[in-house]
Amino acid sequence: LRLVTRQASVISLNAALAFNGHLDKAIAARLESLRKTRDDLQVAVNNGRTSESELLKVETLLNDLNKQRNDLQRQAISLKNQLLQLTGIRLDHFVMMTLKRPVAEGEFLKLTQQQAEVAATEKELQGEKDRRFPVLKLEGVVSGNRGEAYNTGSSIDRDYAYLGIKLSLPLFDRSLSTSIDQAEIRLRRQRQQLAQLRIDLTTEAAGLKDQLPVIDRSNKLAQTTLDNNRRLLEIAKVAYRNGRMSTEEYLRFETGVLEAEAALHQTHVDRWQVVSQLAVLYGDDLTGVVQ
Repeated sequence: LRLVTRQASVISLNAALAFNGHLDKAIAARLESLRKTRDDLQVAVNNGRTSESELLKVETLLNDLNKQRNDLQRQAISLKNQLLQLTGIRLDHFVMMTLKRPVAEGEFLKLTQQQAEVAATEKELQGEKDRRFPVLKLEGVVSGNRGEAYNTGSSIDRDYAYLGIKLSLPLFDRSLSTSIDQAEIRLRRQRQQLAQLRIDLTTEAAGLKDQLPVIDRSNKLAQTTLDNNRRLLEIAKVAYRNGRMSTEEYLRFETGVLEAEAALHQTHVDRWQVVSQLAVLYGDDLTGVVQ
């Protein structure tokens, strides 16, 4: 469990680093586009064809995006450090990942561990019960007495032997009954925990598996939304240059593309997180699942 959990953490962190990198690239593209708009507006302001407030609106968005990019760079440093702690490898950028196969389903790893605890308690209880049964023991003693009698001075050379059967009946051992009661309570509690754990894990696994097709649909929808927003932005640029659109409206199309890109790459993060969580549930080695 510890190994698979560690692997899952690496997958999730790398997916987050990939999201970070893609979003940073998307912001860089928007910054480049907005700088061109700012430069055109600066010329218009200098020529008195537009007010300086319109230029400030673009400058404000540029500043906000630069701040977001700076925050992303700080986050990337943190993610890389966490990956270094887990893998011993210092990454310059995220590693591309592909799904080699679905997570292999089977018995839940935590359930297997809990079943082992129940089995151990069952053996403990049986051992306590076995102590109530009569115990038949064969006992024997062999001894010798050799020497000289102190009163007669005669030599003594005698052997003694004893062989017997001993029956032990622990009928009135109260501590034994207490031990059995305690073991039965522990076993009952562990069986209840096992039953509840089975329900919890089954429900969690079903929920995660149900998410996968939904995430795939979200990915396709997000890609369509991004494509549409990019086309709308190109139309908006023409309308803005021709004076048929306000600065606020145009900037909404710029941020719309950025938000659509973030939504698309978030679906990739969501998918890897689900895969990692399923691998932890089933104890499936992720080196065989992810390449």
